[in-house]
Amino acid sequence: MALVVAHACFGFVKGLTVSLQGRSQDICSAYVEVDSVKTALYEVRVDIHTFHKKLYATAVGLAETINASLPSIPRRCARQSFRSNVPALISEDYYRRDLTVPFLDEMIAHINSHFSEIQKNATMALSLVPSVLMSPEQEQSTTDLAHHLAEFYADDLPNPSTLQQELHVWKCKWKSFSAERPSSLSKSLFHANDFKHPPIVANCLYLASHQL
Repeated sequence: MALVVAHACFGFVKGLTVSLQGRSQDICSAYVEVDSVKTALYEVRVDIHTFHKKLYATAVGLAETINASLPSIPRRCARQSFRSNVPALISEDYYRRDLTVPFLDEMIAHINSHFSEIQKNATMALSLVPSVLMSPEQEQSTTDLAHHLAEFYADDLPNPSTLQQELHVWKCKWKSFSAERPSSLSKSLFHANDFKHPPIVANCLYLASHQL
């Protein structure tokens, strides 16, 4: 039963985990999808009875296929010290309360903790990575990106009011760049430090590298 529940719940985040292990461009896209994953999990949590009913039927079918014991309520006593002792008259209700609900709740809590607003905002700095910045899929304008970063890093940047102008220069640098554009924070930071004009861009990349 536990295997069936874990497989179903982790299916919601499979695409997200793959993207987060990829390039900066994939990570930017993944963070955009975080809210969609959260919404899907919350919807499942609200309709947990329907979700669990399908999982329980799957577990029963698997048990019958391999001639294993069907899911049943463990032996209980008046006072349980080493495992949960949730009230339930049938095994389907027991595993919903003891397994599916806690597993899903813990998963949602971990996602909310890992993908906090601070981390989500910090990830926007990945849009400064040249391979992302110059990508056709980059929908955010330079003005919007500069405004977002200046607002988020307002207390950390020496002069955030000129970020839009420096970001424009940074983008122009990579338009004429003939070699392969950097695709990671570390390589981008190297070029930003070497490029004397935009110190604020370098600061944004540095701050993002310590927050992600």
